[in-house]
Amino acid sequence: MGRNIGKVYETEDYDKFKYLKGNRKVKRNPSLERSILVHGMLIPISVNENMEILDGQSRYEIAKKFGKKILYRVSQGFGMKEVIDLNNTKKAWKLDDYINKYVSDGNLEYEKLQKLSKKYSSIPISSLMTAAQGLLNLSLKSSKNVREGRFKFYNYPHFCLFLEDYSEFIKCTDLKSSLYTFLGYFNLYTVKKFDRDRMIKGMRGKEELVNGIMSLDVVTEVFLEAHNYRLREEAITGKAIKFNLSKNEKPIISEERDFLLLQMSRKAD
Repeated sequence: MGRNIGKVYETEDYDKFKYLKGNRKVKRNPSLERSILVHGMLIPISVNENMEILDGQSRYEIAKKFGKKILYRVSQGFGMKEVIDLNNTKKAWKLDDYINKYVSDGNLEYEKLQKLSKKYSSIPISSLMTAAQGLLNLSLKSSKNVREGRFKFYNYPHFCLFLEDYSEFIKCTDLKSSLYTFLGYFNLYTVKKFDRDRMIKGMRGKEELVNGIMSLDVVTEVFLEAHNYRLREEAITGKAIKFNLSKNEKPIISEERDFLLLQMSRKAD
């Protein structure tokens, strides 16, 4: 195992260590790199009996890069569950970390989610996985599903078509893609009366009302007004999307939804 220093070992045999399948991807840490370059490794990494790194992947890679000695402790019987618990007491895993873990496990739903996240990188992962599950609003349930390995696309083929439609909408306007822009658009898109071209025309010159706004209700209302521009008097013809504001000014849409992308339980906002 190398020379024993109390309960901490040291070695320069870098090849004896392995990465634990499903662990977080290593991200560059310039300040840690400078510290190890000057002082060497000060905090030991943690490994299990199979020499899989439980904690300290960055420290290991930096020490290896500069030819510094590896300090390590061995924790018998530890695996991915303990790694997640350990990291949650230090720095909570991000959604991307959980997705990467389940991709490593071979979960096809997570593989598809990760590919879409990379393809549509301007869409925040939290809003992407919310809409992918057929939900209109961010919720603890949607993120918990992702963290606990229960994520499933509500309708993957149609969701891919929606993403292409959303991308075209962003290209045709001066809007910036954001969490609220994405979910606001998804809200209207699931209404059967929705007309993207009409909304694009109605949004011209109004982008500043949305860009930088951190309120889904405000963004959704602006989108509804843009879609219905010059249609108020034509509401009876069925072209306008009917809605009203609740007491707390939340827009409530009273139109038939297209449940190809929306869970049937969500019959209204």
